[in-house]
Amino acid sequence: MSRLDWKEGGRFDRKAEQQSIDAALRGFQNAEIEDSVTYWRWWPEHSQMHAVYDEATGVGLQFHPPVDVPVLHATHNEGPNQDTETGFYFVDDLYVTMSFSQFTRTGLTEADVRTQNYLRDRVEYDGKLFRVTQMHVTGQISQTDFVVSFEGSQIKPDEYILDPQFQAL
Repeated sequence: MSRLDWKEGGRFDRKAEQQSIDAALRGFQNAEIEDSVTYWRWWPEHSQMHAVYDEATGVGLQFHPPVDVPVLHATHNEGPNQDTETGFYFVDDLYVTMSFSQFTRTGLTEADVRTQNYLRDRVEYDGKLFRVTQMHVTGQISQTDFVVSFEGSQIKPDEYILDPQFQAL
């Protein structure tokens, strides 16, 4: 292990430590977990949005081709029944933790995470589609992100009218 304090020198530097951490996370995920989510990035150039209401119109929301992202941990919580005017309704939640270097394969960067450019993205896990609602950097050394997590809320099939790409799911 290197010293991450103010002293210079030594056999290992921060870059070597960062590479070691990334390799260990990849190895743990591949050998122990072997779980993944399918992630779709929103494609604003091909989407049609209403100018005033910021809702999908025409072709609706369009997404880049899906990317399978290996995860360290995924928790799918089944939502409770809510008694509404139209009957019972439930929405599941998803919480996913993954290596940041693996997650950057979707095209997101640290700047995207900090500016919330992921809010229209979609994730498929356990046969259900989720919208990304929050993202957190949960592991960081010297302002370098290693572990990121996100939360998602289920999109019901009757809501796919705004996302025509997913009507086949």
